[in-house]
Amino acid sequence: MMKFFIIMPKFFQMPVEEQVAIALYRFGHYGNSASTMKIALHFGVGNIQRDSFYAKGKKYQKKMKKLERRWKQECRRRAAQEENELDTQEDIELLEGKIKREELKEELLVYHRQLFSFS
Repeated sequence: MMKFFIIMPKFFQMPVEEQVAIALYRFGHYGNSASTMKIALHFGVGNIQRDSFYAKGKKYQKKMKKLERRWKQECRRRAAQEENELDTQEDIELLEGKIKREELKEELLVYHRQLFSFS
């Protein structure tokens, strides 16, 4: 079953465990040589080229876009199939109505022949 609502954020948030680990590391240094750049380099975050979390987020985003595309295609295919079935049903009903009218015409013609025959 496909999800109906897919959230595709522009920026992803790191898991809470990783955020806490980074915060505790920073808190433990009391400001001595614990600049944000050093922490970012140490944990591999903050730099988009080296940020593994960013890469994972981009992969996830691509995957979600692909799933959304498939879901939309499936919805379009189902809608077309349902419309085709309705058209087929309408065609059958029209054909049945035409056949019934032809049968009634034949019956009426037979009745008139019997009514006005001179034999």
